[in-house]
Amino acid sequence: MSNKRNFTLYLGGRFISLIGTGVQQIALPLFILDLTHSGMLMGIFSVFVLVPNLVISPFAGILGDRKDRRKIMIVSDFGRGILICLLASLALSGNMSIYILFFVQIFVSIMDSVFGAASSAIIGELLEEDELFMGF
Repeated sequence: MSNKRNFTLYLGGRFISLIGTGVQQIALPLFILDLTHSGMLMGIFSVFVLVPNLVISPFAGILGDRKDRRKIMIVSDFGRGILICLLASLALSGNMSIYILFFVQIFVSIMDSVFGAASSAIIGELLEEDELFMGF
């Protein structure tokens, strides 16, 4: 019963995290377009989202297999949250620049990759072997 509860909590937390990431991935390119009126800078931003994920994902998978997945998820999710809050406060105060946004996005993408690898790997700890294939 505890595994079922843990898995339900995991699904709820993962759902909320994915909503936040999805909103961010839609809002930031639109913010860039509004700030710069440049589609090219939106494309460059997409590179800063994609390339760190591609480079870090193999290493994040290794990290997620060898270290405490729960701690990795907590640290990377809080780290992303802090960076996004920093971006929000800079935007609200009028101190946001495109260079800051690009620089911070590199680290957000790295943390996204680490979080995703750890959160995928932890499912095996939350469910019994027979539940992995049947759901719960």
